[in-house]
Amino acid sequence: MPLDVGIDHVFMSLSFGERSDPAVEMIQELATEYGLTLWDPQDGSAYRPVRAPSRDAVATWWRDLLDGRCSLAETHERVRPWVEEDLEAIDDPITAMGVQHLYGYGLSGDDRDGVDRHRDPEARALFERWLAHGERFDADPDCWHRDRLTQAVHAIRREQGPDRAQALAIQLVAQGSLSLEDVTRILGTYP
Repeated sequence: MPLDVGIDHVFMSLSFGERSDPAVEMIQELATEYGLTLWDPQDGSAYRPVRAPSRDAVATWWRDLLDGRCSLAETHERVRPWVEEDLEAIDDPITAMGVQHLYGYGLSGDDRDGVDRHRDPEARALFERWLAHGERFDADPDCWHRDRLTQAVHAIRREQGPDRAQALAIQLVAQGSLSLEDVTRILGTYP
């Protein structure tokens, strides 16, 4: 039962236990829906729960930018909180990738540089690559992850040398992320 209700707050007292779990879940859902901040006076924590964007929402953000319905600055502001604060809240790697690409593209210039965004071939190509990643991921998530890790080992080898690539490969094999066969194919031998 609320202890106090005001124009800018609702204070509630909840008991600790299984019976309070549904109430806490409902409170978090309502706070997320209405953009409210939750405060726990016992531990002093305050946070604003968020609902992660869907892949469809990110695709819409891309299309809004490319079709000129949204400026580069507006698009950057849409994705900024996810990249700078809550990227781990997005559990779909393709959605997270799309948000990161939009964020990075937003850092690459501004609307005053004279580029007509819906005619920018770089932005369209980035969007199409992202869509292709989504299709490959949906078809075989394990293969997609393995390909991404393989690309990472190749990039480390190219940019930082074979010793660094071997060190990364050993970690990935130990984690079970890549097989010995994958690493042998990438490096020519298993270290």
